[in-house]
Amino acid sequence: MKYFDVAVVGGGPIGLTAANIIAKSGFSVCVLERRVKIGYPSHCSGLVSARFIEENSVKPELVLNTIKGAYLFADEELLSFKSEESRAFVIDREKFDQSLAEEAQKNGALIFTNSAVVSAKKGKVFNELYLQNGEVIKSRFVIIASGAKSGVNRMFDFKDEESEVIYTAQTDLKVFLPDGESVYMYVDDSFAHNWFAWIIPIRNGLAHIGLGTDRTENIVDDLKKFIRSSEFTKDADVENLKPIGWIIPIGLAKKIVNGRVLRVGDAALQIKPFSGGGLYTGIKAARFAAEVVVKALKTDDVSALNEYKTNVDREITPIVKRGLLLRRIYRSMSDRDKALFLKGLNNDEAKRVITESGDIDSPFFVGVKLLRFIGTPLMHYFKDILTGSSV
Repeated sequence: MKYFDVAVVGGGPIGLTAANIIAKSGFSVCVLERRVKIGYPSHCSGLVSARFIEENSVKPELVLNTIKGAYLFADEELLSFKSEESRAFVIDREKFDQSLAEEAQKNGALIFTNSAVVSAKKGKVFNELYLQNGEVIKSRFVIIASGAKSGVNRMFDFKDEESEVIYTAQTDLKVFLPDGESVYMYVDDSFAHNWFAWIIPIRNGLAHIGLGTDRTENIVDDLKKFIRSSEFTKDADVENLKPIGWIIPIGLAKKIVNGRVLRVGDAALQIKPFSGGGLYTGIKAARFAAEVVVKALKTDDVSALNEYKTNVDREITPIVKRGLLLRRIYRSMSDRDKALFLKGLNNDEAKRVITESGDIDSPFFVGVKLLRFIGTPLMHYFKDILTGSSV
C-alpha cells in the first residue's frame, strides 16, 4: 500500500496539469494512468487557440501547424475566410502530454502507467484506490481526470449527467490541400450526423481527417464515406483505415465535489458543447482544482474544496451553458438551413467580423455579432439569443 497526499486518476493533460501544481507546492502526488504510454493514442484533433498556446506556454517545437483561415461546407454551399494573423494552432498532442508528464515528474510527481483503477473506497481522511495490478493507493484527496464516461466517477458517487454523447473517429492521411493554413469543416448530416467532419492540415502533406456523430453504428464506414466525398481526399486509400476513436460527453455537471474528491475535464463535462474541445476549459479547471486542494492541505480544512465549484461556476460554467444553447440551435437546423446560414455570411463585412472577432474558445459572442447577416427565414432558430434568455 502506498500513501500520497493526492492521487490524480488520469494521465492526460488535465490530470498532469493538476499533479504538477500540487507537486510544485511540496505535496506528494501520484498520477494513475490506465494506458501503457502517456499521450498515446491521442484522443484529440490538436486544434487550439492562440490564447491556449500563450496561457500554457506551449513550446514552439510542439506546434505542428499554424491556422489562419477556414473553409466551411454545407449542402454544396461554401464559406471561406482567412486572417493575416494566426487564429489557431495544431499541436502534437502526444508530445504535449509527454512534456507535461516530464515537468510534473521533475517537480516530484510520481506517474504510474498501466494502472487502471478498478474499485475505490471513500473515507473521512483517506480514500483508497484499488488498481488492476493489485496495488492499493491511499490518498487524502482524489482528483478524477480520467475522461468521458469515467467509471471512477461512479465509484465516488458522481452521476453521468450528460445529455448526449458524440462518437468520433480520426485518421491521418497524406492529401493535397489548396491551403495548408486553413481547416476544412463539413456539416453534412449524411456522414456526420448532428456534428461535423474535419480536415486539419498538419505538415508535410499530412492531415488529421475525422468526424463526429451522435450515432454509434457504422462510424468507420461514415468516415470512409466522408473521405471519398471530399474533393480533397477522394483519391486517398481508405480500405485499410485504422482510425482512433473517442467520445465527447455533452452536458452540464451539477456536482463536481464530493467529500475529499473532485472531478475535472471530460469527467466533469467541462467541454465546449459546440466544438467538443476540452483542453482549454479542462486545463483551466485543473488549475482551479489543484489550487484548492493545495489550500486544503496547507490549512487542513476540507471546506476549501468548495472554492473549486465557485471558480468553475464563474469562469467555465458560462462557457458550457452558452455552448449548450449553440448546440441546441445547431441540432435543430437542416443541412439546407446550415447552407443558408453560410450564404448569409458570404460577404466582406461578415468575413471581417469573423476574422477580427473569431475565437474558437468562445464562439458564442462572435455568433451574436453575426446575427445581423442572417436572413429572416432563419431567425426563429435564434430566438433565445435575441431575447437574452441564454446569457
